[in-house]
Amino acid sequence: MKIYPRYLRRLTLLSIAILAAISAINWGIDPYMVHKNSPKIMGLNIQKPVLSRNARLYLASDVINHAFEVLVLGASTAEGLPTQHPYYASSEVYRLAIGGANSYELLRYYQHAFANNNIKYVVAVLNFYSFNAYRTPTTDFREDILDVDIHGQPNPMAPLRRLSNVVSIDTFRDAIKTVVAQEDGRPSVNRDTKLFQREDNSQELYTVFNNIDRHQLDRVLLPQPNRKFSLDQVEGAPSPFDYFRMLAKHAEEHGIKLDVIISPSHARSLGIINAAGLWPTFEAWKRDLTDLSTQHKNMNVWDFSGFHEYALSDVPGPGDPSRMTWYRDQIHFSDALGKKVLNRMAGQKEPFGLLLTQDNLEPHLQRQRVGLANWKAAFKRDSDDIDRIARKQGIHLENK
Repeated sequence: MKIYPRYLRRLTLLSIAILAAISAINWGIDPYMVHKNSPKIMGLNIQKPVLSRNARLYLASDVINHAFEVLVLGASTAEGLPTQHPYYASSEVYRLAIGGANSYELLRYYQHAFANNNIKYVVAVLNFYSFNAYRTPTTDFREDILDVDIHGQPNPMAPLRRLSNVVSIDTFRDAIKTVVAQEDGRPSVNRDTKLFQREDNSQELYTVFNNIDRHQLDRVLLPQPNRKFSLDQVEGAPSPFDYFRMLAKHAEEHGIKLDVIISPSHARSLGIINAAGLWPTFEAWKRDLTDLSTQHKNMNVWDFSGFHEYALSDVPGPGDPSRMTWYRDQIHFSDALGKKVLNRMAGQKEPFGLLLTQDNLEPHLQRQRVGLANWKAAFKRDSDDIDRIARKQGIHLENK
């Protein structure tokens, strides 16, 4: 009965051969761009159509493949900030934009980047929603692929975890999708590729704005199932602000300059914050950031939110296919506006942006309250759209 050992040997060899073939294909096609030395072949794997769905794995790998001293950190809105500008006083700039990231993810990826680079300067593009204690990390967030733990201690298994996708059947499926989806003439993916702010002209902007308003209320500002927003601790976990305090403290201890940018979102996104009943919390968040900056000499807070001329840009109406100069949607600002943000921080004259201090904060917040009331009166179509969407989601607006 020697047939059984022979069969098992053949089955084992066949399994090894199949696994080796899958691994070779996964490594060669590299759908998530995690293998630094995998080949790049036009018509085979230059475009990475599944990359944005696995962005955190890609970013955890990519951030250690580049040497830099300036880190631009944030959620997807950080993609609007150029990586080349005199303000940085350096050509070694890396943009780490993590779509939908909360404050915990920002801290953890900052720690991972610091563990692998000689960082001297961090520009953090912050969004209000990232500090909601009820907003949990997205499903592709994995701490086991980061080179240090929350306490800054080495995680020696992280490199193997990042490479483990090479033997994955899911990766093999995505490798096949990558090959099939190649299009002639489209550019390759590189370190400045926008994973989250890609142009999509298939929908008119009016529809895009309304869809994002719904998403902001239902999934971002008041996420299911709690439908709540809190800057404080929830169920004994550290508050979202505690995580950012850890980042600011670590930066100061290591001589890293920290500039915080409150994102220059469109006025309509501020209308959504107000419709959700979160305007007082929005102001409290700015107070907390300003207070934190007074505790750390290395830290500045710039507020580019508000009702300035860029934020008041007209949203194309129904049936209008045109795009906007300063915004891709109400959350994401364009490279052109990002350049103006850096111009303002560099001392150039721009009609927006204020370096927050304890002395100017409260008058600034009062001006923004007036700006909100004026916007609601002057942009009635946008305000009515938001009210309609909010009421449909069961949000009462009588006192807004």
